[in-house]
Order: sequence, then C-alpha cells, then structure tokens
Amino acid sequence: MNRRKIFLRNLRLLPISAVNTEKMNITGKLSVSGKKLINISLDSPNTVSGLSVTYKGSDLEISRENMICSADEAYIPESSFPNITKEILYGIADGRAVFEGKCEDVCTYRLDSAFGKAVVSTNSKGCISKISVDGEDYEMVLSDVKDANG
Repeated sequence: MNRRKIFLRNLRLLPISAVNTEKMNITGKLSVSGKKLINISLDSPNTVSGLSVTYKGSDLEISRENMICSADEAYIPESSFPNITKEILYGIADGRAVFEGKCEDVCTYRLDSAFGKAVVSTNSKGCISKISVDGEDYEMVLSDVKDANG
C-alpha cells in the first residue's frame, strides 16, 4: 500500500474562495505556519468583514479594525468555522492525514478529528485545495495557494 502523508507547509495569504458553514458563505484569507501561527481574515459577508482570528500556539487573538482582543479559546464556539479550521490544520501539521487515493492531479487524504472525518484534497503541487468535514456543514475551498517561498 502506498503510504503518502500530507504535510502542512508554511502558507501565506491563501484566498478562501468559498467556505460554507452553518449556512453562511464566507470569503477571506488564510495564513498558516504549522502549529505556530494560523490567521484567518474574513472579507465577506459584511457581518464579519474585517474580522481576523489568529491562533499563536495556544494563544488566541480576535481583531477588527484597530481593536485587538486576546481571548481564551473557550470563547470561540467549539464547532465554529475558526475552531474547525484550526483543528484540521493542526491534525495535518501533526501528520495525522492519511492518503486515500489519487484521481488525475488531485490527491485525497482522510483525517479523523473531533468533528468527524475530514477530507483534505491537494492540487498537483501538493498544496491544500479543499477541506470538508463529514457531520459538519463545513467546506473550505482554497485558491491561489502559495508556500512561504512564493
């Protein structure tokens, strides 16, 4: 059996072209550096435009415009978009995503999480292009994915 693993690269400003969660379509940007830093900046809808959620290790910052608030992760609902995203990305960083198959240039990985089975797809360059979670109304499509080197 081919044992491929997906590793989380240092990623910068990944446009989130579509996130469907809790009946809300969200767009924004994602910046990741393993488990050291995850930043989610939201562009739309208007109710969350300008909101950023940043995980720095075990610290959490929520900001909007010139206001920054440090918070305990307990203040973020467990099944919220930022928390599910963090848990899936941490699982990838921990090497828990297991290769399931390849179709054309897309590789698919399975990751068991507290939220259910996550399916992670990568493009031909091995960069994450889509994440979905069974049992949650969650799907993230990433576009224009680049690693920290460009």
